Amino acid sequence: MTDFSFSFGCTIPKAVPEPPKLPRGLLTIKLTVGPEYDQQEFVVHKDLLCATSKFFERGFSGGFAEGTTQEMKLPEEEAQVFAFFCDWLYRGNNAWRDRSLEAALELWHADSFWLKVYKLGDRIMSPALQMVAYVSLIRLFNSYESTIPSRDFVFSLFEDDSPLAIQMYVVEHVAYWLPKSQNKDDWAQLFSVHERFGMEMALAIVRSQSKGEDFMHPCKQDRFEEKLGFDFPGLEAQARSADEIPPKGAKKVLYEARLLPKPENTAAGVKRSTSQMLYSSATPTPTAAPQQTQATATAPLPATSAAAQAPAMTPAPVTSQAPAAAASNVTTPAVPPNLFSSFGQPSGSNSGSGRGGNFGTRGSLNLLGNRGGRGRGG
Repeated sequence: MTDFSFSFGCTIPKAVPEPPKLPRGLLTIKLTVGPEYDQQEFVVHKDLLCATSKFFERGFSGGFAEGTTQEMKLPEEEAQVFAFFCDWLYRGNNAWRDRSLEAALELWHADSFWLKVYKLGDRIMSPALQMVAYVSLIRLFNSYESTIPSRDFVFSLFEDDSPLAIQMYVVEHVAYWLPKSQNKDDWAQLFSVHERFGMEMALAIVRSQSKGEDFMHPCKQDRFEEKLGFDFPGLEAQARSADEIPPKGAKKVLYEARLLPKPENTAAGVKRSTSQMLYSSATPTPTAAPQQTQATATAPLPATSAAAQAPAMTPAPVTSQAPAAAASNVTTPAVPPNLFSSFGQPSGSNSGSGRGGNFGTRGSLNLLGNRGGRGRGG
């Protein structure tokens, strides 16, 4: 809750109330304000407007046509007053520096303008806007400046259904400064503005004369507005009920992801992993080695001509044991078992007439390192 005590005893906030604190959202609505000859359009964020005003919340969230079109016309409102409301809705206390307030004060006296703002807040059911207007009026009529209310303000204050606390505050303000002023006629002219105001002024002067120096300005009287039915703390609670503020001391935290457990970081494990990586990148994954066959030579058929081709070879039956190395002293080089996949499958014999080599094709690679040619194989 806001501290409602000024240093000189007035039970009003130290700062002008702020609009609701919450995200604005993405949805906007269009408001057409003023009569047809002087209309202005305002585009406002729906969430912010509805959080400030129960009138707009019911209009745009209920089963009314405005809830479908997201538009509303307010021909009875004054565009200059509504413009200040929109500025305050987005800028808070900085709205006092905006052009909308300057333009409004060119049309009305300050007291008349704040009374219009208060009545707007009452019609649209916005407690925060009512507090803004009330605090501004209290600061305008204080115990340090003998500000004379304008005649238009006094007439509107007592002609319309204004809060009794504001009416009596202005009466007590005039009764406090009237005896202290040199030109009392400036104050006395207000008595004829409105009949009820004149009657209340007569009673207030009697009270001030009876108390003498003990007659205090209303801003210094303890709980003045609450005694007259103006529940300022209640309005403050309603205005702040729409706030969406994180708890005090809460901070937004970035969280760290949980990682998978790390493998054992041993020297042997690292060495094996590195060797496996190098082997897998250099050679493809080895497959099952094809079994070699033990070939049995058959007698060559007689050639019909000198250029006759070599006879066909009959494949030998598959045995479980691999053939022994060649009788020569040549050492057989180590060949990866999947090398056959690069050069084709071998033939069924290691020797033949006129076709050297183990693959049975001319010019093919021999496992012993030599190339096949004409004549007997090695």
